Amino acid sequence: NKMESARRSPTSAVTSMARDVRWGILSCGKISADFVKAMSVTESVCTAYAVAARSKASAQKFAELHGIEKVHESYEALVNDPDIDVVYIGSVADTHYKLAKMCLEAKKPTLVEKPLALNYDEAKLLVDLAREQDVFFMEGMWSRFFPAMKKARSIVDSGGIGDIVCVQGDFGWNTKDCKPDDRMWNPLSGGMSYDIAMYLAMLGQVGYRGATVKNVHAVCPNKRNGMDQTILANVFFNKPDDSVGSLQMFVTGQANTEERTMIQGTKGRITITPPAHTPSNISVNYDIGRGESRQDFHDYPLPDDSWAQWNYPRSIGFAYQIQEVNECIRNDLKESEHFTLDDSLQLAFIMDEILEQIGHEGWMEDKEKRNAAKSA
Repeated sequence: NKMESARRSPTSAVTSMARDVRWGILSCGKISADFVKAMSVTESVCTAYAVAARSKASAQKFAELHGIEKVHESYEALVNDPDIDVVYIGSVADTHYKLAKMCLEAKKPTLVEKPLALNYDEAKLLVDLAREQDVFFMEGMWSRFFPAMKKARSIVDSGGIGDIVCVQGDFGWNTKDCKPDDRMWNPLSGGMSYDIAMYLAMLGQVGYRGATVKNVHAVCPNKRNGMDQTILANVFFNKPDDSVGSLQMFVTGQANTEERTMIQGTKGRITITPPAHTPSNISVNYDIGRGESRQDFHDYPLPDDSWAQWNYPRSIGFAYQIQEVNECIRNDLKESEHFTLDDSLQLAFIMDEILEQIGHEGWMEDKEKRNAAKSA
């Protein structure tokens, strides 16, 4: 296993301490600002070295604000800068495919903010291109790199709570104050589906490692400004032992929900305590009998974030994902073992099913265009 041997190599461990990883930042929005701030608390040395945006003026302003050395005239110029080790794409979702493709064609290691693309077909083209170019590529599913999430997955893998029978999760934040020009109402990539549904859709991979998707049932009982606001979905997985596991998810823009995730096994359960997409602790109940259990707690406090203003809650947790990418780049890995390219493709498949079943306007229009192009 190339990934494992690279991780165990004593020489790569030595070089990893010595080498600064230089990042190029594509796009200067709120999420890129939080990402760059989180870089300063990673355990290993890395630098936000260069930036590019749609306008040079906004890139210049961003660079001054964040102490970034180099400002590029265009996205293309940044991608072709030989001094950049890895690119972070923090642009709006409907530009991810085009920008990621540009990076991969230039053989530049790339981390693209989730979602990887707006549909499975484009996600597959990107993954195929990354493999063909033999270059590092990852979707920014940052939740998977939080120590609490890794611990939950390792307990599941150990069989400590038995076979997993159900994963349940909720995630909601109230969109009532989103202005008319907010990305939430963008017909191409707006709605709660493209915003946060993937955080829950990926939980099946935490509970059912190596499983395939059997089927998906999704409904959208509520829309706002034409965009999906509440989604209820059940995803069923064929596990490697041929049994079936389920994922139940509730996503909403109508309310700020508790955001708790529960992984139920035949011998106990794991609760990823709120906020579950950026977790700092989990509790584990080991069954003793019906209604009786022994409880363990695992705490992983986030780094102190009081020194900066953040655009999104708990964004300092980007540091865990940045650390993972730094190690992958230093060790010449092409993907992360904690969120693989196949994980991204499975997630894109689940999201396609949800988007089609709820009738997401942008997704449906895009599907018609793709079908027309295929038959042309």
